Amino acid sequence: MNTRIIKQTISTISLLIGVASADIPGLFVVQQANIADPVLLTNRNPTKGISEFGGSDIRSIGDFNLDGVDDIITGARKSFQDSGSIILVSLNSDGSAKSTAVYSASDNAISGFLDPNFIFEKFGDGIAALTRFSPSQNCADIIISSAVVKKLYGATLCRESGANPKLTIQSVIDSASSALNGLPFTTSQIASTMTVVDTISATGEFIVALGASNASWASQNGTKSNAGAVVLLAVKPGASWSWRRLSVLPSSLDNSLDPLYGEVNAGSYFGTSITSLRGANGAKRLAVLSSGENFNGKAGGRVHLFDLNSAYQIGSRSVLPGTNNLSITGAASSLSSTDFNHDGISDIVIGYCLAPDTGYNTQVGGYAIAALDQNWQAIDSKFFRIPTNGIATAPEFLSSSKIGYKILSV
Repeated sequence: MNTRIIKQTISTISLLIGVASADIPGLFVVQQANIADPVLLTNRNPTKGISEFGGSDIRSIGDFNLDGVDDIITGARKSFQDSGSIILVSLNSDGSAKSTAVYSASDNAISGFLDPNFIFEKFGDGIAALTRFSPSQNCADIIISSAVVKKLYGATLCRESGANPKLTIQSVIDSASSALNGLPFTTSQIASTMTVVDTISATGEFIVALGASNASWASQNGTKSNAGAVVLLAVKPGASWSWRRLSVLPSSLDNSLDPLYGEVNAGSYFGTSITSLRGANGAKRLAVLSSGENFNGKAGGRVHLFDLNSAYQIGSRSVLPGTNNLSITGAASSLSSTDFNHDGISDIVIGYCLAPDTGYNTQVGGYAIAALDQNWQAIDSKFFRIPTNGIATAPEFLSSSKIGYKILSV
């Protein structure tokens, strides 16, 4: 998956689509020629330890082995008796896996931070890449979550001659820290997904959005279970990491001035997935998926689009219906973004892991692409199911494959 080659080909993007099924190891790669003519490839990672554990973020980490191809990091949160692990995947130019390196509680470098006997820690549930490898950058800064125990780990991956990069955990915060303490909601998990929203060059901080889709709120009308929330943190990596909370979306379910008032309710699962968008003249928006919401009476979820002000509070809000009114898709499961038509404006990719294939085998999965204009309106959208363009269903695409559970677009 050589992003430099991709960006020279005007109408081409690539998607790395995570597979949730325990029966299908590996990552599927979809190369999208244009919105009307997808080309589907079924490259699979030949080693175990990635998608058979399923459900974790997939992030680009840069080119750690200097072979000209960007590599990825993902999580196997149910591996090692559910204590979890993360996996660094070296990619070939066609998107297939060249090699993998696994980091877990059994790794001496991080064994002091994880309890190998605690089987529900799920280290690697969420991953955010703050900095990336490059020819001049020997280390990458990342955040890893153990969502169930509500911990965030600030870590570095650094090149070592003749060996896989070394993972070093430099900072740990939990629910007692000032960044996460006193949240206006209760939740059994925090940061089950994460994404980098912005950078503050003056301070060297990265703005990171944490999803807490199962957050429950106490409101005037009673407890709103699984309403969801997004927490924005400013994180500065280094010898001494700093973490500070900027805002919580929504601020309250009872605040009529909050743009999400009346929009996030019990069962919304707001924060299921998050991605950042870039528009004309540097405009920035945050896209947040509420997978439990209905659109026009059909259960497909909604994608909320937000302008963020200088304090990283919601300035304005709109909704992207996209393909959410397709009754055959089931709830949306993931978001990613890239400028696939090269008009300077981010477009959205939405994963539908519960979608049937064209033969109506259940939960094979699929995805949609929505092209956005400068007003963040969808000017074109297309939903893709398996098989497509006459390509026969590969043996990997079975019922309950749930292709599109997690997506990375580059």
